Amino acid sequence: EGIWILFAMCIVETFSSVSAERYFKEGTKREAFYIQKVHVDFSGMLFAGLWCYVLEPFVLKDLDWSCKPHRCAQVIEQGLFSGWDHRTVAVLGIVVGKMWFSAMVAKVLDSVVKQLGSCFAMVLTYLEV
Repeated sequence: EGIWILFAMCIVETFSSVSAERYFKEGTKREAFYIQKVHVDFSGMLFAGLWCYVLEPFVLKDLDWSCKPHRCAQVIEQGLFSGWDHRTVAVLGIVVGKMWFSAMVAKVLDSVVKQLGSCFAMVLTYLEV
């Protein structure tokens, strides 16, 4: 069962990456990059909200798919930023910066280059640790 979920995730991620690259490149004449990026990020935020506030607590809770189902309950009960400290905010800033930079690379170069850079960064992270 887990291999099928992983396979589905790879297909969705590949489709999403190609779609985002197409949107970034074709939208060059219409909109500025930061407007395009906000459009992409806003749709991701909507899906994350749907997942956390609707799917996880009401649909997926009995399927045992979630690794920590009490985390979404904590978000619902205590708020989105419960348990955050300055280190968490720093990590959030780094991740958001990485997302914006990788989107710019996908716009200017190619999604394959972006994916190779992401894999290289992950390898460097594991070698550093």
